[in-house]
Amino acid sequence: MTFGEGTNNIPNTLFHGCQALTAIEIPATVKTIGENAFEDCSALASVKLNEGLEQIGYRAFIGTVIPEIYIPSTLTAASRPFENNTTLNKVTFGEGMNNIPNTLFLGCNALTAIEIPATVKTIGENAFAECGQLSSVKLNEGLEQISYRAFCGTAVEKIDLPSTVKTIGAGAFENCEKLTEVTAINSYEWKLIGSYAFENCTSLIAIFIPGSVTNIGNDAFSGCKDLVISGYDKTYAQKYAEDNSIPFSKLGIQPGDLNEDGSVNLKDVVLLRRYVAGGWDTGLTKELADINGDGNVNLKDVVLLRRYIAGGFHVIF
Repeated sequence: MTFGEGTNNIPNTLFHGCQALTAIEIPATVKTIGENAFEDCSALASVKLNEGLEQIGYRAFIGTVIPEIYIPSTLTAASRPFENNTTLNKVTFGEGMNNIPNTLFLGCNALTAIEIPATVKTIGENAFAECGQLSSVKLNEGLEQISYRAFCGTAVEKIDLPSTVKTIGAGAFENCEKLTEVTAINSYEWKLIGSYAFENCTSLIAIFIPGSVTNIGNDAFSGCKDLVISGYDKTYAQKYAEDNSIPFSKLGIQPGDLNEDGSVNLKDVVLLRRYVAGGWDTGLTKELADINGDGNVNLKDVVLLRRYIAGGFHVIF
């Protein structure tokens, strides 16, 4: 099969049901693959997608036997293109990709491991939902949002959240029955855990929720009968755990929280500046104020605390 030079779009249903088609390369000029374009091409095992592709239409590759796929960094939208594929077990993303489109790998039951590139900021809605064999997920620094039901119904066993994560969307890990632990020790931007985010994660026993989280939705941990939430004293996470009768493991006061009000903010910067200038006579817990961990409390700590609050420095608390 050869496409004409300069082809921009693959029309809807163009090769629907072409059962003798075994391999295809989409030209770099193509921006859109239409709906059902290669649906039920039951012998189609080799598909090459080139940089420049922007959209894959509804069910474009349903019913094919593709074992691996390269996703161009230019792809911005998809609509269940590989849904319920039983052969796709290897995925490679193009360098510089910013977002994983909604429903991109919905129901791809042969997929067992995935690494999200460091350039990706958002994992779209239902991107990996119902990938029942997906047990290994690596998330890299730079990721900001895990959207609605992104990993719902997968076999993921452990999640290490990057410090850059801001939002865990509603149902993001719902029904992940093998998930046992969620770590986020270095997180400082994480604000929201959506409703049902971890509902029915029946094996979940441990999650660290940093002091930055100020909103946890309804039934976020419903069905997690053995869960223990860990976090810092006087934080929103502690109050949420107590209000919902979930055991809470206290880790003390968060470093940087000089006034011990449960959050690290500009009030703490003011107090630290006053202390360093000699204008604060109240007792100071050195461990909370020594931001860089060098054994001293000085202007270096003030600078780091200000940068931390502004979101420009990944302080490990």
